[in-house]
Amino acid sequence: MDVAVSKQTKTLVELALKHLKCSQKELALKVGVSPTQVSKWKSDPAEHMSMEMREKFAALLQLDDENEAQVIAWAGSRDDANKWTQLFTHLAEDAMADAETGYNVVLFEYWLESGLLAVQTIDVLNDIGVTAPGVFPDEMLTLSDDDDDNGNDDNDPFHEAAEAHPIASLVQNLYAALVNVDGFYRAFVDDFINDMIGEPAYMDSGAMDFEPCLLHLAACKIDADEKVAPQISAHRQKWIGEYEEWIAEVKGYAMRNRIPLRAELLDLAYDESEFLRDAAEKESMGFNKRNLHPDVYMNELLVGMRTLHQVLPAIMAKLGMTQADFALDRSALFVGGGQRWPEIMDQLMVDDGVRLDELPEAPEPVKSTTDDENRS
Repeated sequence: MDVAVSKQTKTLVELALKHLKCSQKELALKVGVSPTQVSKWKSDPAEHMSMEMREKFAALLQLDDENEAQVIAWAGSRDDANKWTQLFTHLAEDAMADAETGYNVVLFEYWLESGLLAVQTIDVLNDIGVTAPGVFPDEMLTLSDDDDDNGNDDNDPFHEAAEAHPIASLVQNLYAALVNVDGFYRAFVDDFINDMIGEPAYMDSGAMDFEPCLLHLAACKIDADEKVAPQISAHRQKWIGEYEEWIAEVKGYAMRNRIPLRAELLDLAYDESEFLRDAAEKESMGFNKRNLHPDVYMNELLVGMRTLHQVLPAIMAKLGMTQADFALDRSALFVGGGQRWPEIMDQLMVDDGVRLDELPEAPEPVKSTTDDENRS
């Protein structure tokens, strides 16, 4: 069973018991099940709740959406849930306005349009151990309204207040990290995931969660106070491990289909947020088109070889060596080739009519008489 779904089931039951101020037996009567079933929903993560029953709980709690239950449960009340949702929305819009990757923050756009931003944010906050304060900082919303009227200024009272508040500042940093993580994903991974969707094995693949869980990965990039987020270390270990596996699947797909990788995808899991931002911006501006090869690994080899071509003559000149002091042993450039093999290859390469199956076998390496004398 989906872990997120099991969390929602438990949250719906606990929220109903709290806000309806009823016992498990009374709740069972309201939704038409046995008290034992209510107990299972509350305590057993594997216990299934049908969509029809979820809708019944949502109607009972007067929720617009069952996801709203998670926000209310975290915030403590419907009123505070609405206030946190407004604050998260403002912080997300600020993060989008400050984006420098060259890509739209698609996840923010989707979550804001669908009303899922608060749910996704609280899912991460719960995972890293952040609990909502008993009272919402109302001055935040007043200041955010002033910020909308006066324009976005990093030094305005709203941003100063957000940076001073432990949870607001954490979410602010989380959203800033997501902008960069999402930008790198759009630049280098999104096309692969879209192509993989057409493969039958994709539905059973962990890569299905690659994009939806990017906010969890973004949380791995922030410097969070463990007093505020006591589970942040465990969160990093879990989610970096997940993305290592998912990235391996994407790289395997690219290898099987001979598609060049334009970046080292593991950078998404390991590197800091700012590095991901710079890499995405470079790609969006077309700078990578000047690479010697579209594949990052092949490009690295070519750049290395061309660098050596410049460095070695400089070293020879520094040592006072001339062409007369150096003779290239071309036999060392071929596996199992003797002294004559490079000459044979040269002859064959100029003959356009030669097929690979017509190439002669490589001759045995020429033995040095000096070596024979040494062995005797």
